[in-house]
Amino acid sequence: MWARCCMLIHGYGKFLTYLNFFSHINGALQGYGVSASEFRLLDNVVTGSNDENALINAAKTAFPNSLQLFCMLHVKDNVRHKLTSVTSVGTAITIHECILLCIFGSCGVADAMNEVEQDNRVAKLLQYVHQQNVDCIEYLQDRVLPKITNNNRCGTNRGLDNGSGQTTTASLQTTY
Repeated sequence: MWARCCMLIHGYGKFLTYLNFFSHINGALQGYGVSASEFRLLDNVVTGSNDENALINAAKTAFPNSLQLFCMLHVKDNVRHKLTSVTSVGTAITIHECILLCIFGSCGVADAMNEVEQDNRVAKLLQYVHQQNVDCIEYLQDRVLPKITNNNRCGTNRGLDNGSGQTTTASLQTTY
């Protein structure tokens, strides 16, 4: 198993800028004198982003079979901002921090080692949010938890097993 990392530093977050970059990488992979399709190099591309639509769409255009990972630091910042915007001034900061820990802490949803553990942690998180009367359940279910589930299924930092002990990882070729 091998990995290569390419980083795009840009000033314009536009689809065409990203597409040009990813197309260049795609061409480089095709031009190594080996058949990219024979070795399935293009089937193992993993891209990462902060949920920037232009980047995600460009990566999917250049690498239709690529996997998309999401930066958990950005996701956490977005959750923190959302919690601030949906709660009243009197809501204790400890409730915000507890929700963040339930999601991103060492025993949080993002750190689950298998699907069963993840499902249990999600249930506990949503129950806590509901009990604290914080109006963000829909946001968590629609915007946050799918990204975490996606990253866990892609095997970031480790493979996520399905509870049966079988681990899957999916990043031989990394493009970030």
